[in-house]
Amino acid sequence: LRAVAGKGRRDLEQQLCLCKEARGACWTQGGKRCIRNIDLASCVRGVRGIFHGVDSSCQDDFNPELTRGPCCYHDNRMCMTLQSDYCEIMSPGHALGPGKSCGDCPNKSEYGACCFQNTCKHLPRGICKQREGTFKGEGTNCNDHCYGACCATNECKIVTETGHPQTCQGQGTWAGAGSNCQAGGCPTKCINTLSTAPVINFPRQQGEVSIVKGDTSVGGADYKDNFQECSGATILRSKGLWYNLPTNAISDVAGRLVTASTCSEDVAGASSMYKSSITIQEGDCSGLNCVDASETSKSCKEGGATVQFCAVRNKSYRILIHGFDNYCSMASGEFAMAIRDDGPCDGVDPVSVPILTTTTTTTTAKPSTTTKMLRTTPVTTSALCKVQASITCKGGADGMTECSQLSKEEDGCDVKVTYSYSVFNTGLTPMIIENFGLFVSGKQVTLPGASSVGVEIGVGDSYDTMVPTSINLCQDATITHSAEVSAKSPGSIQLCEARAENVLETTAPATTTDPEPCEVKASVTCMGGTDGTTDCNNLSKDDGCTVHVSYTYSIENTGLTPMEIESFDRLVNGAPATLPNAPSVGSVIAPGSSYETVAAATIDLCQNAFIRHSTEVSASPPGGAALCQAGADHVLICTAPAPTTDAEPCEVQASITCKGGA
Repeated sequence: LRAVAGKGRRDLEQQLCLCKEARGACWTQGGKRCIRNIDLASCVRGVRGIFHGVDSSCQDDFNPELTRGPCCYHDNRMCMTLQSDYCEIMSPGHALGPGKSCGDCPNKSEYGACCFQNTCKHLPRGICKQREGTFKGEGTNCNDHCYGACCATNECKIVTETGHPQTCQGQGTWAGAGSNCQAGGCPTKCINTLSTAPVINFPRQQGEVSIVKGDTSVGGADYKDNFQECSGATILRSKGLWYNLPTNAISDVAGRLVTASTCSEDVAGASSMYKSSITIQEGDCSGLNCVDASETSKSCKEGGATVQFCAVRNKSYRILIHGFDNYCSMASGEFAMAIRDDGPCDGVDPVSVPILTTTTTTTTAKPSTTTKMLRTTPVTTSALCKVQASITCKGGADGMTECSQLSKEEDGCDVKVTYSYSVFNTGLTPMIIENFGLFVSGKQVTLPGASSVGVEIGVGDSYDTMVPTSINLCQDATITHSAEVSAKSPGSIQLCEARAENVLETTAPATTTDPEPCEVKASVTCMGGTDGTTDCNNLSKDDGCTVHVSYTYSIENTGLTPMEIESFDRLVNGAPATLPNAPSVGSVIAPGSSYETVAAATIDLCQNAFIRHSTEVSASPPGGAALCQAGADHVLICTAPAPTTDAEPCEVQASITCKGGA
């Protein structure tokens, strides 16, 4: 899939690797209008334009090969109208192309795994056949029915069932569809990786921090195929680095509470230069077990990640620093990971301890075995919390669309949404709520239906309350909803605290790159002759000196919003003149529409004259304060007939004749 940008062709799959961070030219209105330097998602999903590639310019021509149309999905996502290649690569779904509607999307029960030489896509049988793929049956999926492991002595890679005779032959053994390269299935790569991974020194006492610095772009590798993913952090096809954290030095039988972070707001000395994630596993390559994983959090300005868990003595913990799921799959860079001892794990689940305000850091890591010790303050008892808080926001036509996925173009500016605030009891005993507070953009507000002090939540249960409201998608704003919860076990005096937040960033419609901010266009034309359709500049004195003509004055709305006429004036040789049937002030012209009025006139082609007809227009969006102005001229130059070349200027002649005879 390619897009024309500049004077050459660019491969979208490579050029758009930055996902939402990709910026370039965005064409709207079928190539009539261009917005410069806009991000990919805002172009395709915000203003419903055609993105022309990274660093493309509005000075380049519009590429008609790039189209928009319905983007259909096999899962519970609803169809959207998107740029076709964006739909296929970034969404991902499958594009129906122009001229179709979302009503043409196949029934979701028709989808199955469509296996190709090097990839797999969920498609209906008919579309899979059109694309020359191998359909595995309705209801099948790519992971279980197409992808599988090609295991070799020192390497393993995921290939497709269709392509494995070529991609795996001579390079390993095909383990069958549904197999994987995770530790137990193909351990060689795992063994080679973890046996050479740098070792982090476990902190010697509570409050102490070990720091290891690295750069994943320099020493990292792609571990997507070779290690299992843990809930909370997807392992991308990006460069990552593994570290070993042995716990032989731990003396506490119950273990020690450990915080691993690349977020400076969470642990002093931690840092990150890119969007990253942390995954922690335990064991050897015959059976690694997930401990915990974290992606991103709005509370970390750098975009870092923080994970907290209970480390048991005489165990081997494996820590992977890797790329963050919502960013470019090539995300990598420098980072400093901090390992802090937060004290004994008294009363804490020795597998993992959930931390409610986790933060994801993206950093780059160089392999290093040197560590640095810092002294910090021990964590508070809130780290032992057995409750979790969450906030979700959904809206749209069906009320089920995540607020971050709402679109100005499809949902409008003012959208009704519902915020859901939840408290989960994740412990082994009932929890009694002591406080449940809500904050909107830092200000405390009343939480409708919030549980009162003393309400008990059973083990594994939750308490939920919902608040309907509306948001304006067409403003530049950051809308933050946060909840603070405290609870305790019956008869206990120790409070557990949890916090959650939902951050929604909205943006005003992007500005255009037009040299004038005007959204209206004016024009003046003059027609005459025997058929009334000859341009006045092409009239001939052969038609006579005095001719009847018609002047047409037009105003066209070239913008994306309705325009309200403020003034529409006519001038003849600079002097104001009446404009017949002119629209009244306040008349609204819809996007893409125009208003025309015609004035009849008589002109003398046989005079030496310079005839100028002009129009001046001003308009504004309904309720808008800024005026858009436009003007147009029509100039007609008339000349008197040229004098003759006769030697005598006389216009009469005289003659005498004489006749006679019979």
